[in-house]
Amino acid sequence: MGKDPAVLFYTSDFLSATQGLTMAEIGQLIKLICVQHQIGHLTKKSIKLSVGTVSRDVLGFFELDENGLYYNKRLDDEVIRRAKYSESRQRNAKKRYENKNTYADASAMHIETETKTETKTETETKTEIKTKTETETVNEAENSIKKNKYGELENVELTEKQYEQLKEKFPKSYKKCIDDLSYYIASKGDKYKSHYAVILSWNRGKSDDMSSFDTDEFFEAAVKRSAENISRRAREHEAENEVIVTDSKGNPW
Repeated sequence: MGKDPAVLFYTSDFLSATQGLTMAEIGQLIKLICVQHQIGHLTKKSIKLSVGTVSRDVLGFFELDENGLYYNKRLDDEVIRRAKYSESRQRNAKKRYENKNTYADASAMHIETETKTETKTETETKTEIKTKTETETVNEAENSIKKNKYGELENVELTEKQYEQLKEKFPKSYKKCIDDLSYYIASKGDKYKSHYAVILSWNRGKSDDMSSFDTDEFFEAAVKRSAENISRRAREHEAENEVIVTDSKGNPW
């Protein structure tokens, strides 16, 4: 699993904690929190390259770790909490999937045995019909067993054909469609006969051109632009390895 592109953001807590900051200082704080989430604890140089001079009030939201790097403790705590929650949901989802497969195997064996017994006692015509029904039943059971697991939590069951059909219908957003169902199943515990049908139902009448705003792509693009700006500024001048602390008006302390 790749790096988590998001973290829980408690708006009420943030507004309360930043009441004494100017708009410029709030912008600096948000930028530094985003950079920390992407690259980890911050050096003095990475702080300066990200926001330039930083006020003492903004710097007060960060602590120093054992290596002398700056970090926001609340952000670290939320990242760890979200990772633990995702891991627990994934373990639970895998257990439900394994239990479901065990039940499906037993049911398929029972249906096959029962159908074969009935076939032996019917006329030729009925035997032919029932034999066909038996074959279809076995094929359906095989298709169920051959379904692969997809989604962020690996709990969305699709055949290879269904997966390819989703890629054709939603070439830009099929992964997001699958992940949305994956999160929903893990959080609600709902069971569906066909995960493929659920995805089509949720996205009925939609196309990639009409899809909602993709926050993951936006955030990745923003981080890329930020990295490019940092690289450009680093080439233009050699940053001093210190943080310039200013008050809220920009005057040095």
